[in-house]
Amino acid sequence: GVVLIFSVLLAYETSTDSSQLRLRQYGLFAWLVAGNWTAKVGAGLLIIGFGALIRYMLLHIDVSPEIKIGTGISLSALLGLAAFSFRQYPKRRALYLALAGAAHGVAYLTAYSAYGFFGFVNDVTGLSLLVLVACASAVFAVSANAASIAVLAMAGAFAAPAFSIGAPGPLIVYGYYLAASGLTLLLVLARGWR
Repeated sequence: GVVLIFSVLLAYETSTDSSQLRLRQYGLFAWLVAGNWTAKVGAGLLIIGFGALIRYMLLHIDVSPEIKIGTGISLSALLGLAAFSFRQYPKRRALYLALAGAAHGVAYLTAYSAYGFFGFVNDVTGLSLLVLVACASAVFAVSANAASIAVLAMAGAFAAPAFSIGAPGPLIVYGYYLAASGLTLLLVLARGWR
């Protein structure tokens, strides 16, 4: 199904018929290879590496789970406040977006840890927390007109179950992916991002 949808959209957007209504020519592939693509690849690898490092630390560092979750909440809040302090400076937009993206990433990993690693919250509450953080990231991305944050937020949303220690069950995983896919569709519709 995914291959079919991708093929239809690719054929539609690359058609040579000039009378055909175009969605937007600046697609995801063009975004990935245009500009400083090495920095984008490096940022993706950095995110994956930090996710693996946090998972390793959660499994091997002997600190109480409450301290780990509290540290995640505190770090997310500090990164958010630092990003908020740079929002009025156009010359510091890259720093503003980087700090805000890091704040959302830490919040997402903290919410996932509370659910997946420590079992502080049940399945429905854990899924709700993850959707809430993904929605906050999406609102930020749309309001700041930051397609890069939207792409990273959705990539993080889709990759998060890979860092799970146990298997939460197909109903939870498929429901989670359905919510993440719906949020991605809303992002695309809100800004016309491809």
